[in-house]
Amino acid sequence: MEESRDWNKLPPELRYLAASAEVYGSLQFDDPVYDFLQHRMTPQEQVELKALSQKYECDGDAIDQWLDQYPMTIHAEARLVYFTRYLVGTGCDLGLL
Repeated sequence: MEESRDWNKLPPELRYLAASAEVYGSLQFDDPVYDFLQHRMTPQEQVELKALSQKYECDGDAIDQWLDQYPMTIHAEARLVYFTRYLVGTGCDLGLL
């Protein structure tokens, strides 16, 4: 069942997160994340996620504050943003981004 999403919950300066979260946020937990990063990520996705990691560095505090306001157990948008950030962080940790 598809969860409805309201990306207007994001402040305007963080709305760029929505597009990536819609694509990558469903990759949750270690096994799917590692599989994607190590075996399925295309060069174009790698470039996209590397650029996203740089934005996360600048906006990390604002993202954390937003996630505090919108718990991921209640808000689908927060869950997708959280797991996209997890994917990017893992990719950076592995030296793939």
